[in-house]
Amino acid sequence: MIVDGLEANKKEGIEYFEKACEGGFPRGCANAGYLTLESGNSKLYSKGLALLAQACEQNEPESCAHLGMAYLEGRYGLEKDPKKAPPLLRRACDLGSISGCINASVMYKNGDSVPKNEKLAEKYAILAKRLKDPQGSFKKGVQLGRGSEQLCLH
Repeated sequence: MIVDGLEANKKEGIEYFEKACEGGFPRGCANAGYLTLESGNSKLYSKGLALLAQACEQNEPESCAHLGMAYLEGRYGLEKDPKKAPPLLRRACDLGSISGCINASVMYKNGDSVPKNEKLAEKYAILAKRLKDPQGSFKKGVQLGRGSEQLCLH
């Protein structure tokens, strides 16, 4: 069943996520935004983008990454915006989003909306690798540092 361009269960899900958002839960804002944008209903894009922006302002990393890519690629009716995409992707990475780090790395490697910068591309690629396997990175640091995990157990 379709209600206002959305399947009824998605609409109800969005309503619950919006309540969570209103209650100060940023992930609720993010999920409401994602579901709204995934509906494909262009009339709802501004609402979905506003929810993602609200979540990003509350330090929800994946919403910053998703919003940054929307500006980078001109999705959901947005014009490509070379001024808005880079800080959103960097912020997403800083907040712990692997996709934010990966996309920031690619952005600097290819010079999308920013001047090409191999050092920054490498920096964000390394951050993405660390986020993907933080325990592995920690263990590698221990191996390279002093050769013992015991250092961190005391």
